[in-house]
Amino acid sequence: MVEAYDRELVARVERVLGDALVAVYATGSWALGDYVQGASDLDRLVVSDAPLADGKADGLVAALRHESLPVPARKLELVVYAREALERPTPGAAFELNLNTGEGVEDHAVTDPAAEPAHWFVLDRAIARERGIALVGPPALTLFAPLPRPWLREALHASLAWHAANPDEAEPENTVLNACRAWVFLVDGQWASKDEAAAWALEREPGLGVVRDALAVRRGEPGASVDGAEAAELAARLTALA
Repeated sequence: MVEAYDRELVARVERVLGDALVAVYATGSWALGDYVQGASDLDRLVVSDAPLADGKADGLVAALRHESLPVPARKLELVVYAREALERPTPGAAFELNLNTGEGVEDHAVTDPAAEPAHWFVLDRAIARERGIALVGPPALTLFAPLPRPWLREALHASLAWHAANPDEAEPENTVLNACRAWVFLVDGQWASKDEAAAWALEREPGLGVVRDALAVRRGEPGASVDGAEAAELAARLTALA
């Protein structure tokens, strides 16, 4: 189902961007190997040869919004970058288009990077560079310049602080699992999937019941839940580490 969707997504992006299309990557949980149908989003990253020309962003939104191309997941989170923003990165958001769409989700389409918190996009680019799967185009490592470690620590600090302050908006289980993923990177310098990060955290601290609870929710176990206060406490604790 997802593979067929990706083929159609790539075809539609190609029709809109034409020769300006450089690559499309699957990132996020799909690339990290722990995509869960019904629980995970689809994260896709598009690279254009140059900043989007007039009308191209609107064309992509029209072609890819859920009402035009139904998303076989909770939602599609698609970000378009110009090649230069990846080859000569900055600590800003730096995107051409940020589109969120899905069933029951109000379309969110933004073309001004200053309107969005930059840390999400810094982290997404870092993960995509190392683990992104090319749906079309060259391997991500050939396009994405490495991001300086201080930028990544600052982005992780901002992400953890947001999760600590907003565990319910993020969903408590995602607050816990994203905190674990940040923890792995801060200690080992590696990007891990949510499941890998949870296993790593439990090996380090077997008494972290909130991590077991988050895994149970992610796996859809009946009656499983995560206490929002405990999730926020873990994120706040790791904010200090970043």
